Amino acid sequence: FKNVRLALKAFRDVRKTFPAAEYHLVGPGLEQDGPCHRWAAGNGMTTGVFFHGRLAHADALDCIRRCDVVFHPSREESFGNPLIEGMALGRVVVAGRNSGGCAWVLDEGRAGYLVDVTSVPDMARVLIAIGLRPEPARKIAKSGLALAESRYAPEAVTRGYEMIYKSIIDDAGGISV
Repeated sequence: FKNVRLALKAFRDVRKTFPAAEYHLVGPGLEQDGPCHRWAAGNGMTTGVFFHGRLAHADALDCIRRCDVVFHPSREESFGNPLIEGMALGRVVVAGRNSGGCAWVLDEGRAGYLVDVTSVPDMARVLIAIGLRPEPARKIAKSGLALAESRYAPEAVTRGYEMIYKSIIDDAGGISV
């Protein structure tokens, strides 16, 4: 479901335009000498790719801070914390248009780029466009940051829960103790 093989193929195409580009992979199975690394090495797709594997949360956030783009090619995602973490750190986020909750998390494309993650050309095209036209990418990253602060920050989530609880109490005619 994480779709790393197609993402690596797209990244190979990105490097044709941006030879110094790097792709940092974080998560289980994405470690050096792990299954994904072995597959990539066997297919000549390790140039510019860093296989970090599992990282502590703070280290994963540091990795995001060092990147320009958070590329999340999962085919299915119920929510996608890496998307929110990328937006909250002011990074450009790219995720699947039809990958579960990704479109909602990215405000239907207003807070990040939505791509067809089953299409290597579509993924590569969007990643290359971000590099060739950085100003629109910066604008969408700012929209993502604003959305992260307004919808996903702890204070915003707390306010949302408080509103729901208040509505339930009001609908019940108040609470007696």
